[in-house]
Amino acid sequence: MSQKPICLVTGAAGFIAHNLIKRLLFSGWKVIGLDNFLLGSKENILELSQYPEFFFYDVDLSLDNVLEKLLQDVEDVLGVSDIWHLCANSDIKAGSASPNVDFKHTFSTTFNILGVAKAVSCKNFYFASSSAIYGDHGEHPSVSYTH
Repeated sequence: MSQKPICLVTGAAGFIAHNLIKRLLFSGWKVIGLDNFLLGSKENILELSQYPEFFFYDVDLSLDNVLEKLLQDVEDVLGVSDIWHLCANSDIKAGSASPNVDFKHTFSTTFNILGVAKAVSCKNFYFASSSAIYGDHGEHPSVSYTH
């Protein structure tokens, strides 16, 4: 009997991650979900907790010691082959009011989960970016680079 592949999903309590996790579970994956409930829904996690191959950890990925905490607390983290990174600040108004919000909840979480991916020798890393790219770009709708 072969062992199920293990996937880690950040932002697990969010709408998109919730639906992705269900799809992964139905496709035969074991899923480790991470979220700090800053913007996610506890109801999403409650629904997912009915699946025996779903494991949830309340983790703030913006903290500096997240790698050490995961390696210490999450039993199967070393077996993770795929990471879906879906956590970010989706509150554009809050991010506009304070750059620290986006720095902490988008940049720091991405930086830290990349460290986790490296530590566990993750084979596939999926990054969804954020809704911030769709904002008003004024007179510069795209950026072009020249050499």
